Amino acid sequence: MVLHLHRAPRTDLLADALGELLATPPDDPFATELVLVPARGVERWLSQRLSHVLGTSPTGTDGVCAGVEFRFPRSLVAEIT
Repeated sequence: MVLHLHRAPRTDLLADALGELLATPPDDPFATELVLVPARGVERWLSQRLSHVLGTSPTGTDGVCAGVEFRFPRSLVAEIT
C-alpha cells in the first residue's frame, strides 16, 4: 500500500486534483482507491464533486463516483496497528 499526502490551500483544488488522479482506471477492474476524509459531510461533498469528473462517458458527466472507498484516518490507523 502506497500513501500519498496531498495538500492545498483550498479544498476545491484538492478535489479537482484527486479527480484527475482517479480519472485513469486501475488495471484491476475490482480494485478500489482509498481516500481519507475528516467527516461524513466532506465524504458526501467529495463524492458528489468527483461524480462530475469520473464516470463511464468520455466527458465523465454521467454522475458516477465508483471504485472509491472513503474512510476516516482513525479507522485506517486502527487497521494498521
